[in-house]
Parts: sequence; C-alpha cells; structure tokens
Amino acid sequence: MTYRYAPDSATATGRKIGDSVVKDDAAKEGSGQEILFTGNLGVEGLKAIIGRSEETEKSSTDTGEDGQYDVVSLSYNFGAFTVGAEQRDEEIMGTATNKEEKARIFGASFAATDQLSIGIYDLNFEKDGKSVDEEGQMIQVGYNLGGLGFEVSYAQFENLGFDSTSDGDSFQIRTVQKF
Repeated sequence: MTYRYAPDSATATGRKIGDSVVKDDAAKEGSGQEILFTGNLGVEGLKAIIGRSEETEKSSTDTGEDGQYDVVSLSYNFGAFTVGAEQRDEEIMGTATNKEEKARIFGASFAATDQLSIGIYDLNFEKDGKSVDEEGQMIQVGYNLGGLGFEVSYAQFENLGFDSTSDGDSFQIRTVQKF
C-alpha cells in the first residue's frame, strides 16, 4: 500500500495514477494525494493494482478544477498465459462544467518460449460530450535478448479523437533495455 500527499502541487508534472500531478498553468496552486495498492490479494498468479488519486487546484482567479482519477487493474498468470483487464476513470470537476473520461483495456498474452511472447488487446475510450467511443485492437510480439528486448506492435483504431470519420492504423517498433 502506498500513500502520497503533495501539499503544493503547483510545480509537479504528470496527472494519472502512478505518475506525478500535471499542471497546465504554473500560477495554479493546490494539493494532491494518492492511495495505491499493488499486490496479489493472496492468490498466486494474480496481480492487482487498485488506486485513487485526487487533486485540488485553486488559481489566483478562483476558477480552479478538482480532479479524481481511479484505476482498477487485474491480471492473472497461469503458466505461459496471462489475461488482464484494466479500467481507468477520470473526473474533472470545474466551476463551469464537469468532464468524465473512461478507458477500458482487455488483453491476453502467450509466452511461446522464454524469449518470445505474443499479445492481443482490445481498447475502448469514452469521453463526456462525444457521440462515439474511440476503439482499437492491437497485436504485439516481443522478443527478449536478455538485457535488451524488442517489441513490435500493430493497432487499428476507429473514431480517432472521438471523430466518427477518423480511423487509423499504428505500427511501432520499440526497444526495451533491462537491468
């Protein structure tokens, strides 16, 4: 269990759970706190991440926004297979309007060998005031060379930017250094 409190978050960076707090305006003042649990809940093979982050902002014009960010992530490993699901909820409460966003990710992976793994993912993003959800599917292949790993990903997205006329593909090659 982790608890963090920042009495003055005006100079911090980042805004999601597990990250620091993002500030768009250096003149804003406020505080932030986070409580985060990571563990297996007594079940071998289970990994759970459950947390809430809250941020209170106040600007010199008294039009600050407060934010609340929740995450629930569960994955279960059984042999060469891992399945998981994650939901992230973000709510920004301002003086004029409130905004909510949700992200849901489901995935499954298979470790074909000690070096090669393959994963598939389904992604869904919702945002207040948008008539369509942003959706995507991704496949990822990873290869481990010991201290260096390679990941190749391909994804297809519908309604990019919550625009029903915008679809797209993404291809990424990434190296990961391990110590």
